[in-house]
Amino acid sequence: MRTWLVLLALVVAVLPSRAVEPPEELLKELSSEHYPQRIKAQRALEDWAAEAGDEGLGWLLETSSAHDEPEVRNRVFEVLRSQVMSQLDRERPGFIGITMVGFQVDLEGEKVPAVAITSVQKGSPADRTGLREGDRILGIDGERWTEGDTPDQLARKVGGMKPGEEIELEVAREDEVKTFALKLAPRPWAAGEWGELRQMRAVPFAGRFSLENVEKEERDKAFREWLQKRTPGPGAGAR
Repeated sequence: MRTWLVLLALVVAVLPSRAVEPPEELLKELSSEHYPQRIKAQRALEDWAAEAGDEGLGWLLETSSAHDEPEVRNRVFEVLRSQVMSQLDRERPGFIGITMVGFQVDLEGEKVPAVAITSVQKGSPADRTGLREGDRILGIDGERWTEGDTPDQLARKVGGMKPGEEIELEVAREDEVKTFALKLAPRPWAAGEWGELRQMRAVPFAGRFSLENVEKEERDKAFREWLQKRTPGPGAGAR
């Protein structure tokens, strides 16, 4: 927390004057004696910040460093982090949630290039859509692969799209060919070189190198870098 506060102090020093701020009553409620009221106020502040956009981030940065009340500073800081990471997540490449290998499917007497799904991340777009291990993806958005590294082609296609965009996958399952429509999620920060979670093949374990901890560390790093980009480097401001 000390490191975060040092970064915030540096950032606030170069911030322009804040243009917007939430209702004064909401700010007071963040330090209410009643815990439920503090939680309610923090949620209301999140809603306000989502609508205020970048100007709201400026206010959150300043207040999380400069407010007199520690309780207010901490809760505003939590909202700041949540809003920043939501913004960064929206800028991430698209994500399906599978691990995969190149494959060939015998389709109507012809060998067709495909992507074989080797695992599906629980809760991912692939999982919610009903894709499963053993499915073979023949193409995306009406186009089939004809040659080359099919997993790389799929990864580049999805990685060039944004969270929230929709795709259709043509999938061979047993003796049937089906179409699955899904909405892309943000690529996890712990994703592998194909933009998929290679760590899914291993059973997560308790400890520093579990998948959950890797993801947390990468998100912490992204937030820290976001703050540092708003801190002047050596000689900044000199003329």
